[in-house]
Amino acid sequence: MAHESSALFFVAIAPERVEGRTNRELVDMPSHIIDLASLKPIFEPASIAVIGASRDPTKIGGLPIAFTRANGFAGAIHPVNPGSAEVQGLPAYSRVAEVPGPLDLAIVALPSAGVLAALKDCAAKGVRAAVVFSSGFAEVSEEGRLQQTEITALARCSGMRVVGPNCMGIVDFRSRAVASFHPAYREGIGPAGRIALVSQSGAFSGLCFMMAQDRGLAFSASASTGNEADVDVADCLAYFAADPGTDVILLYLEGCRDGRKLMDALGRARAARKPVICMKPGATEAGAAAVAAHTASSAGSEEVFAAVLRQMGAYRAQSIEEFFDIGAAAAAGVLPRDDRIGLLTVSGGIGVLMADTAERLGLSVAPAPERVQAKIRALVPFAATRNPIDITGHVVADRSLIDRSLEIVLAEGGYGSVVASVGSTGRNPIYAPRMIETAAALRERHPEVLLCITCLSSLEFRKALQALGVLSFEEPVHAVRAVAALAAFRRSFDAATLMPADAGRLHHAATRLPASVAVGGVEMVIGLREDPAFGLMISLGFGGRLGEALGAGVLRAAPIARVEALAMIEELPGRAVLAKASAVEMETLVRMLVLASEIDAAR
Repeated sequence: MAHESSALFFVAIAPERVEGRTNRELVDMPSHIIDLASLKPIFEPASIAVIGASRDPTKIGGLPIAFTRANGFAGAIHPVNPGSAEVQGLPAYSRVAEVPGPLDLAIVALPSAGVLAALKDCAAKGVRAAVVFSSGFAEVSEEGRLQQTEITALARCSGMRVVGPNCMGIVDFRSRAVASFHPAYREGIGPAGRIALVSQSGAFSGLCFMMAQDRGLAFSASASTGNEADVDVADCLAYFAADPGTDVILLYLEGCRDGRKLMDALGRARAARKPVICMKPGATEAGAAAVAAHTASSAGSEEVFAAVLRQMGAYRAQSIEEFFDIGAAAAAGVLPRDDRIGLLTVSGGIGVLMADTAERLGLSVAPAPERVQAKIRALVPFAATRNPIDITGHVVADRSLIDRSLEIVLAEGGYGSVVASVGSTGRNPIYAPRMIETAAALRERHPEVLLCITCLSSLEFRKALQALGVLSFEEPVHAVRAVAALAAFRRSFDAATLMPADAGRLHHAATRLPASVAVGGVEMVIGLREDPAFGLMISLGFGGRLGEALGAGVLRAAPIARVEALAMIEELPGRAVLAKASAVEMETLVRMLVLASEIDAAR
């Protein structure tokens, strides 16, 4: 119980549940089930049929055949075209039923009117999965929505997985299967990497492939899901979370019908310690309308999506540039062991920019140990040595100062990460190779420290450092932002091990929470509300005038564990007003949050 001088005052549990669902609504409710085995033929097909295959390799029905053959797919490709005995040098069949042997994947490149019949033929043949390019379904009309519903029913009844409709398909860079018609793949898909892309937008997925090539990054696989009549982004995300050939997942998400399934998939990625970088547009009224017209998705509540992505440890990118910056940083495979960052620079101004960014993003710009500062002053008597460490433009006269200073900071600074801003080194034909050699030696001697080099540079320079596990950026602020993102991933991965599952055991006590009100102190409001996609959400905020002044509180999907309750309190706007609360009172708040979040599970 709170003392008379309590700093906390719990006032309300405010359920806003929606009751009285119809039988039809109950039937249509998502099951949250992810079946990884059923997804294998989509990403690892041994045989592919193309229904609507074209002899013209520039047409939608011809491109996947041309792409897949040109990129060295080792499996069988079977064109299906009733008007041709041969397509692009391959024997063609009038119907999918005539294709000999089993089929893993069928690509459907037909007008919308012929799609359902083609999928029924596939199901009768025993095809394990299908990718439907065709548009003209739920994104355009009510009639199209009804046709898409039939596709969903067929997939669920037959067990055949369906990607799309209205999608640009799947590319697996390992098996070399290009079940897509995006022109980005015309020049070849290149070698396989360890970054997977999952996108509800097909055009965006192709654009990302081209941008990845420009940055020297390589994908393990790319999936565009379109209208998601069956397979959705959560399925693909979960598949890559379990995929040993994927280390990082890029996710483009416009909307979500099954929030709990998405949380399951995000949780699998976090448990596997695989960073997920997400772009989620549709926050404005104009953006939400564009989402509905694009893939017939609902953009959903921006507040809820932001809270869930934060809760599940996904990084929310605000631009394509940031999307790839953080993806490239995560692909280097090194996470900082703590939040302490050492900043080394040859420019005092850039040092200030980096320090501001680091502190704003939650990193600790702790002063360098005195022994480190003394050693830096011995090298450069007029250097600024606290942190940032500015060894000044004197490096023009003695280039080795960068190497020696970095060695000191990495060896004795005690930092989990070090960012070094070294001017235009990466563009200098003499110094760039030396910087790569230095980075390689430092990485070998100090593998426990995340090293990032920021300077004007070439793509070749950045690729060479990336191959060493060293981050490289031209913009110093972006370099620090990337380090902060990796530190956040580490915190999330570590916290995930502290989140046990037990819920709903104390429902009878939860119903009496409003009676546990202490008088005086700070008024706290715990709220419960139902979200259409994510179900029960729990919020924490200040009550009374303080709540009016500070605005919205903090939101999470329920139920939550203790570690999430603590995170909610730390994220509160105006958190400082709780500074006088006792440890007992804070513990009480944590317990009430956890308890309130379990009400739904106990019903």
